[in-house]
Amino acid sequence: MDYQTILKNIEQQGFASIIAFSGGSSEELEVRVNELIEQAMQEISGKNIAILTGGTKWGVPKYATQKAKEKSLPVIGVYPSRGAKYALNNLDYALEIPPRFGESEWGDETEIFTKLAKGVIIIGGGFGTAIEFTHVMKSNEGRIKNKLSPVYVAPVSLMAGDNSFADRAYDFKLSPEMQVCMPAERLTEGREAMNFLLNKLGLK
Repeated sequence: MDYQTILKNIEQQGFASIIAFSGGSSEELEVRVNELIEQAMQEISGKNIAILTGGTKWGVPKYATQKAKEKSLPVIGVYPSRGAKYALNNLDYALEIPPRFGESEWGDETEIFTKLAKGVIIIGGGFGTAIEFTHVMKSNEGRIKNKLSPVYVAPVSLMAGDNSFADRAYDFKLSPEMQVCMPAERLTEGREAMNFLLNKLGLK
């Protein structure tokens, strides 16, 4: 199934939007990651929202999938071919992305991941998360220029000065036009991140 078919199915089922979870952390911080995801999911109880993750069985994708399934929300997992052996078996839509050139690598899935999402919550994260963030923001430049709705991004710091990508995302100098894509101040709670997205998407 391709991403356009997934979008069509999601729309036909009456789901208003797709919100993605991106990020990662060390094992020591996984309790905090789970807490942030739980906070975010509490804000969409009863709302017709589909969840998008990296679809793999660890960290942010694992926890976001678990919490979404608890709330009977459909989950889309997007991962590169090399990640297929790590894919969760409880995804509603599993989308394996082959490489355009050469061998499969982590990051091959970024284009489709970012095109499916209407909003993205970033928790922690490293280089893979940075790829997704910069792809979204580059696409947003064209969207805003052409008066289209951007993909909104809500990075959440795991703790003050944690040096994860979510924390560093706020250091990017954005033009006044691009500032609409992100919160004006650093977020440290999952509920804040989800409410930022819901407000921007008109779903609050």
